[in-house]
Amino acid sequence: MSDTDRRTRISYGLMVFAAIFALTCVILIVTGVVGPTVWFTVVAMALLALSQWLNIRARRRSR
Repeated sequence: MSDTDRRTRISYGLMVFAAIFALTCVILIVTGVVGPTVWFTVVAMALLALSQWLNIRARRRSR
């Protein structure tokens, strides 16, 4: 397994984790379990997922 394949899988893992975590936070905010101050966490996780997606796309283009 090459180093690029390992990095790509890590990026996919981080992207999936960030998306699930952000979705969970949104559900908790909408249902009123946590306060609206948690929105910064949703934004941070969305940005993490976006950065990992861009990272994966850049690796695919360089192959």
